[in-house]
Amino acid sequence: MRKKQYFRKPRKIKRKKSLFQQRFFWITILMIFATASIFYFFIFSSFFQVRNIIILGQEKINEQDIRIFIEKKITKKILFLKTRSIFLINSKETENNILDSFPQISEIKITKKFPDALDIIIQERLGKFTWCYEEKCFLLDNQGVIFEQVFDNQDSNYIRIKDLTTNQKSDLGQEVIKKQKLSQILNITKRLDEDLEILVQEISILSDQRLNVRTTNGWEIYFNTQKDIDWQITELDLILKKKIPFEKKQEIEYIDLRFDKIYIFPDFSQ
Repeated sequence: MRKKQYFRKPRKIKRKKSLFQQRFFWITILMIFATASIFYFFIFSSFFQVRNIIILGQEKINEQDIRIFIEKKITKKILFLKTRSIFLINSKETENNILDSFPQISEIKITKKFPDALDIIIQERLGKFTWCYEEKCFLLDNQGVIFEQVFDNQDSNYIRIKDLTTNQKSDLGQEVIKKQKLSQILNITKRLDEDLEILVQEISILSDQRLNVRTTNGWEIYFNTQKDIDWQITELDLILKKKIPFEKKQEIEYIDLRFDKIYIFPDFSQ
């Protein structure tokens, strides 16, 4: 018998598609193109470039100085291209930069107004006293921060605080007096003015315990800041009303309230 012969079918060889014929390649290219287009639209397109910077609340500070500073801070460079895209602005960081560079500003709020504007509300520091050391004087706000140097008789309408406990240099925008001590000074000046009709000209900080107050009439009051300030002022009021004759008040040099016994010089009881 003749054996059956078997023939193997020839295998078809698939031709490998080129990279340009693969769907994955074109999907990837499309995604890259779409991402780049979106990135360009939000970062470089003119639609989102900050054009309007609206500044409110400044009085003493030059508005143009703030505007130039902000424009420099919000201008970025990416791939050799400059942009002021509103999406790249870090409002909190910019606020802190402004506070560091402008000590006259106590608070600032930056609000983005899409697509191309910034609203900036500024609160300037208000001088409450002049604070002096080593022959230099600065405006001091009610937070104990110095923010502007004053010269000679400039702003002489402010009560002067002289800190004789330190010779350390302080920078503008720095807190130079503890809030507790400042609160005591504010209380003293307010009560002397409103309750006793005594106007204060100058306050000297001699130590953590001693505070000397010079009145506009030239005589002084010595306070112990470790004791109750309100009680010391109440005692002062009683002394002025009961122990010092009205015609002798112009002769007072000082009243010392620091101890249990109150000392008056000169002693009018003799």
